[in-house]
Amino acid sequence: GKYSHCMRIGVAVPLKSTVYRLRDAVSRETKIPLDQFVLTEMYYDGFHRSFCDDDDDLNIIQESDSIFAFETPETFKLENIRTKRGSLLANLN
Repeated sequence: GKYSHCMRIGVAVPLKSTVYRLRDAVSRETKIPLDQFVLTEMYYDGFHRSFCDDDDDLNIIQESDSIFAFETPETFKLENIRTKRGSLLANLN
């Protein structure tokens, strides 16, 4: 939408699971589709890292880490970016 807002949620996932399980829990809690948000770790001075590989183990995240989910516009879906990149490259040739 035109308006943005923040919400704080808590989700529980098994410690010996994957980033996908965390993304799935966030998606279920927020009703935001899995492919429309990015998980990232933030510190007081900004972004630290993003969790792009759903197969990564959750043990890469410490209990004290601050993890944020940022909703992305539908136009930024990965398959849309690949399609646009392909057409751009085709136009350059």
